[in-house]
Amino acid sequence: MVTSLAQALGFEALDHDAAPIVVDEVIEDNRLGFRWRGGDGLGRVAGMFRLIEAMSERIDPATGASRK
Repeated sequence: MVTSLAQALGFEALDHDAAPIVVDEVIEDNRLGFRWRGGDGLGRVAGMFRLIEAMSERIDPATGASRK
């Protein structure tokens, strides 16, 4: 998931002239969380981070299996 996020952020920065995107902190507990800044003013970058955060809530961090 994080690799896909990094690729999508790179595409966003190159193809949509988004401001640089800086990840200040990655929070790993029962899910992933991010403290970040930069990106676009339209919410695309925020949506990308939120999608990864939401998907990580559905995955067990120890096994990678889907939570039910």
